[in-house]
Amino acid sequence: MSLLSRTEPEALRLPSLRVPLAWVLLSLIAGYTLAATATGLPRAPLVYVLVATGAALACAALRAPRFFLPLLVLSVTTSGISHWQMRHPPEPEEWVNLPPRDALLDIRVEQAFRSLAFPERAMGLGRVVESAHMPLGELEDRRVHYSLALCEEGLAVRRGDRIRARGVMEYRSGREHEGGFDAYLDARQVAVTLRRGAVIEHQGNASWHTAFGNAANERLTRILLAGSEGKEHSYGRVFAAMLLGQKWMLGKELRSGFVRSGTMHLFAVSGLHVAAVALTFALALQLARVPTRLAAVIGLVLLFGYVLAVGAPPSAVRAFSMVAFYWAANAFLRQREPLAALVASALAVLLWDPRQLFAVGFQLSYAVVGSILLIGLPLAAHLRDSINLGRFMPEDLHPAWVAPTATALRWTATAFSISFAASLGSMPLIIAYFGLFTPGAVLLNLALIPAASLAVMNGVLSAAVGMAGLEGVSAFLNRGAWTVLALMLWMVEGALRVPGFYFTMEWRTAAMPFLAIGAVLLSGVIMRFQPLSATPWRFALPPAAFLGLLMLGAVPVSPD
Repeated sequence: MSLLSRTEPEALRLPSLRVPLAWVLLSLIAGYTLAATATGLPRAPLVYVLVATGAALACAALRAPRFFLPLLVLSVTTSGISHWQMRHPPEPEEWVNLPPRDALLDIRVEQAFRSLAFPERAMGLGRVVESAHMPLGELEDRRVHYSLALCEEGLAVRRGDRIRARGVMEYRSGREHEGGFDAYLDARQVAVTLRRGAVIEHQGNASWHTAFGNAANERLTRILLAGSEGKEHSYGRVFAAMLLGQKWMLGKELRSGFVRSGTMHLFAVSGLHVAAVALTFALALQLARVPTRLAAVIGLVLLFGYVLAVGAPPSAVRAFSMVAFYWAANAFLRQREPLAALVASALAVLLWDPRQLFAVGFQLSYAVVGSILLIGLPLAAHLRDSINLGRFMPEDLHPAWVAPTATALRWTATAFSISFAASLGSMPLIIAYFGLFTPGAVLLNLALIPAASLAVMNGVLSAAVGMAGLEGVSAFLNRGAWTVLALMLWMVEGALRVPGFYFTMEWRTAAMPFLAIGAVLLSGVIMRFQPLSATPWRFALPPAAFLGLLMLGAVPVSPD
């Protein structure tokens, strides 16, 4: 059949809406939300376990279909409440009244932060292993945020290290948190902060997988920076920041520009990066004619190594789980159901770490991918099917320019649809957490996302030859990526000068952004009730739902 005609049925190109596991996921989210936010909810995890077990047994015993779903929802919801309460014991009431105090803590580092402005400081998150000032024995295994001077030897503190540190410890319980970094610490369940002190001693090394990740990160950083020594421009640092998620390399000015333009997601190792790396591995294995199932195993092992090398941040782990579910299902089950893989991935992540539900990255990742699957792909299918430049003449009479033009238009339609859907899914949360409404980011991401994907794939090739000892070739490849990065930076700087590209706004209530996301995703489901070609006006439903709630539930604010 002609490239210019419809080559496959619509149903084969769109994700199926038959995802029974979605009811389990939504019920689990409801349980976690009730346990975390309902102040009057009794704290009795065993009682909730009994209720969940009783509902599950009744669900199995009763054959009536009308009872199945309500009992399933009740069972999973109460199980979620019980799981949350057992995994997250309340902080002691005494902590609210405890003043800051001097403390000597042994900390196992979970996440290390760095800053161009403060290279001499050790910053990050960790868990308290031991303390010389343990109040009521309740501080052990609690999470701590530290910002300290390095030890006298100047040794860097890396993820997985065990350190002994002295400083002023402050309890976060009962304090007023205004959002921003405090919201991040709340989502990570950080109990105390340790500041105005120093690292006294390095007590132990990381586990083998963490040590591997640290060593790989340092080696990849050197490879990606090759050729930028002594250069005044920052393209090398931007390249390393994009590939490895090291946003601290951007510096304050560049980082502010990407945040205001709505493109900071390009520097968080998440779906875009993991998908681009996975695609590179898949293409390489396909060219090597590796069997499908063996290629899936090798590709996922290599992809997991990349996740370890970037420090295994939650966003990268979530993206890896999405790719792993989809790639494994495609290789072993022969079923391509991205929406089912997305739901299964979210369920696995929440069962492993319930606090992820309130993490900004988790919410953004799944809202964006869900919006792309429910809105972006159907819109892309409709636009692509509408492009038929040669419909008025036989195929053998088509001019030479028709086929490449149709291909370019279809690619543009797909890229626009994905960028548009991703912006719809992310904007409610960006307004909530960053106070920015960036309508211009839809068109800017249309150009930046393909460019960033190209840079990431170039980075994988550069890293591969660099690991093989050909760092001179890596430096040459890096310079090629700098051309792409220079164009991206030029577009971001130009976009920020356009009036109305972004506005500062905030929601009236905390529930409004989640209501907006729910309305956008639900409208995507409603669009699929009939063939998309029957009523194309339905594609206006998602943006209309978002804009209606934006006008009702958000207010502009003056920039600082």
